Amino acid sequence: MFGKRESKTGPYASVLGIFKRQKRKNKPLTVVGDGSQRRDFTSVDDVVIANTLACNHKEKLNSEIFNVGSGNNYSILEIAKLISNNIEFLPARIGESKETLANITKISKNCTAGRKYWYAIGMPTINESFHLVFFLIFLFSENV
Repeated sequence: MFGKRESKTGPYASVLGIFKRQKRKNKPLTVVGDGSQRRDFTSVDDVVIANTLACNHKEKLNSEIFNVGSGNNYSILEIAKLISNNIEFLPARIGESKETLANITKISKNCTAGRKYWYAIGMPTINESFHLVFFLIFLFSENV
């Protein structure tokens, strides 16, 4: 998950927060392992919107579970290369997940209104590369 107040340091920092901090300080972006790990990046704003929509849904959702995400994932190295050519590789971490990808079929059918960033980070429309670049422009243009 990413957002304005995401952690940029410490053991719970997101890779996007770390990249923001490193880019702002003109440091190399640190990629763990070979960078082939794939992540489904989700805006905290979309998580809040999804929860609000679920709470206010006109039909009872009967405590159903809905995945919130973009429905697409990108490799860490792919993200890093779009941000900077100054990349440093760190040793792989044991037990790190190789891939995260939210199945958003159910939420897309039930709670479609109010998505703020989903189209920017991967809802399939014109061209996936365009959406990834748009996502990075949005991410790095906000006040960090």
